Amino acid sequence: MEKLQQIIILFAIIGITSFSCEKEKHEIKQTEGYIIGFDQCEGGVLTNGRGFVIACNNFADTLVTYNLPNTLFDFPQYLFADYIYSFLFPDPEYLNYKIKFQYRFSSEKEKYYPLCLGTINTWGFTHSVKDRQIIIKNIQKLTNK
Repeated sequence: MEKLQQIIILFAIIGITSFSCEKEKHEIKQTEGYIIGFDQCEGGVLTNGRGFVIACNNFADTLVTYNLPNTLFDFPQYLFADYIYSFLFPDPEYLNYKIKFQYRFSSEKEKYYPLCLGTINTWGFTHSVKDRQIIIKNIQKLTNK
């Protein structure tokens, strides 16, 4: 009888834990913004869509994505030349990279953290992005008017 009670309690605990765990919700959002910079730890190499900083909501929010399609823009290499000191594209270059996109926030398992040289000053990037990594679901290039 005591063994049966232990089995019932065990199944109750298993049932409670498996049904009470919430699955991550991946809410899809849509917005417009500008690609204003890049992850400096990726800046010294060919970017291939990795680590671009996007400003949206009238430059009030900044996000980072590591899955920007590399065919969307042809970024000139001089934009990345100052990567040791700054993650931002030079003014007013970022105005050339306006986008409209759908995205969701990355789960903890999906987040990417590249290795970075100690000589690179990443304070501005880290402070601006605040670990807000996104996965782009759909994107289109917009022209400035």
